[in-house]
Amino acid sequence: MIEFLDKLKTLGFNYATYSGISISPFEIEELIDKKNLLKQSEEKIKKIDQHYLQGFYNEKECKQAKINIWQECKDQLQEKLTSNLEKKNHTSLYNI
Repeated sequence: MIEFLDKLKTLGFNYATYSGISISPFEIEELIDKKNLLKQSEEKIKKIDQHYLQGFYNEKECKQAKINIWQECKDQLQEKLTSNLEKKNHTSLYNI
């Protein structure tokens, strides 16, 4: 099984190089709002923790609320990153 997976990995790398698709880190600008979004999410998490300690949430609700906050943060970052890539129309990803 290990040999099969290793051969499959090698095969995947070989054919991935034929496509010529690559994304340079220079094509992706650092999001200015990233630190702000992360900070806001961390503040929301702290409030959730405080509410949990005060008994407003049970353990399951607390965990789900935290998951929702991080999911929302990820979605916002992904949307901003995609928007930035679309503005830079010359990236190799959009030349396909």
